[in-house]
Amino acid sequence: MVHWEILGEDRVLLADPALIALAAREVAVNAVEALPAGGGDVRLTAESGPQGGVVVIEDNGKGIPEEERQFVMDPFYTTKSVGVGMGLTRAQRAMQEQGGSIALDSGPEGVR
Repeated sequence: MVHWEILGEDRVLLADPALIALAAREVAVNAVEALPAGGGDVRLTAESGPQGGVVVIEDNGKGIPEEERQFVMDPFYTTKSVGVGMGLTRAQRAMQEQGGSIALDSGPEGVR
């Protein structure tokens, strides 16, 4: 199940909508693919803060082992049997082109 939540007041975000959509899509697809076979949850939350907009995409998948976390944004890094490992790399580059960033927090209960 996917949950969307927008917090706070409406704000104007000065960014390329196509690049924002690309980044959100790549991270959300990655989150959905991390869910257990029996299902799980992905939550997308957007809010404005003092430094600008923040979108949090979290899932309750298995999480990313600590020894792999340093590689997940690298081109062609994947642990999947299908795919080339470019999704999170593309998302990161899309955000960097706009002065933004992606941060990963993965605990034993999944990505946060």
